[in-house]
Amino acid sequence: MSDCGEGKWVTGIKPHSCAACFAAIAKGEKHYHFKGKWGGDWQDWRMHWECFEAYSEEGCEEFMAGTFEVPERLQRV
Repeated sequence: MSDCGEGKWVTGIKPHSCAACFAAIAKGEKHYHFKGKWGGDWQDWRMHWECFEAYSEEGCEEFMAGTFEVPERLQRV
């Protein structure tokens, strides 16, 4: 449950780390950014679009950071 805050789609002006899978979010990549208070705690996190889609489909109120699989497009064989 969100106490207050804002989530929005942004294009990164520098590299970041995905809160869901811990993989890099490249500079220039469109991703989801949340900043605000959630469940009484201040948070500022970002997710790849694939991770955010999986997060949304699961109907997660909360998630464990780093527990999502790295998006297939970022996996090296």
